[in-house]
Amino acid sequence: MPPELQSCPSPTVSLLQLLTQEQILRTLVTPYGLVVELDAETGAIKRSLHDPTGHVVPSVSEVEDDFGTLYLGSYYAPGINKVELPKRL
Repeated sequence: MPPELQSCPSPTVSLLQLLTQEQILRTLVTPYGLVVELDAETGAIKRSLHDPTGHVVPSVSEVEDDFGTLYLGSYYAPGINKVELPKRL
């Protein structure tokens, strides 16, 4: 690189400094809500819930199970989603 350009920041670095982490993630990551229930003893998947469009739950980072009601939290969502699980047969 020529010496006169070494002190100039690259366009990529300058652009990334203007965007917040949330804006970058929303651009690069496809929204997809996913919750997986695992067996506590074996680690086997018992069931999973999917939101492939991300319209209801765009991302999940925490889940609280309250006797069949799930409360879903996310680092990137402004609130908490409440999901009623269907009764098992």
